[in-house]
Amino acid sequence: MRPLPGLDLPPCLPDNLSRSPTRITTLPNGLRVATEDVPGPSTCIGFFVDSGSIYESGETTGVSHLLERMAFKDT
Repeated sequence: MRPLPGLDLPPCLPDNLSRSPTRITTLPNGLRVATEDVPGPSTCIGFFVDSGSIYESGETTGVSHLLERMAFKDT
C-alpha cells in the first residue's frame, strides 16, 4: 500500500508516551478550563457542568442516573 501522490502523512507517534500534566485555568467569568499538551494532530474537547447526584434535590433524586443510562447505556 502506497500513499497518494502529494499527500503528506503526519509522523508516527512513539510507542510510549508520558502523561502530560493537566493545567486548570479559571477565567474571569468563573469558567474553569482544563488543558493538556498532547503530541500529534488530534484534539479532544469536553464540557463538565456541576451535575450529578450530589447536586440533586429531593424532587430530582435519580434524574442524573436516569440521564446517564439514557445517554450511555442504550443499544
